[in-house]
Amino acid sequence: MLNVVLSAIAHGTQVGSEGIIAILIGLRQG
Repeated sequence: MLNVVLSAIAHGTQVGSEGIIAILIGLRQG
C-alpha cells in the first residue's frame, strides 16, 4: 500500500491534480 501511495505522490509532483486523484484511488484500493 505504501509503495502505491508513494508512487502516486511522485506522480502528483509531476502531473498535479491527476496525482491527487491517483493518491485517492491508491488509498481506496488499499
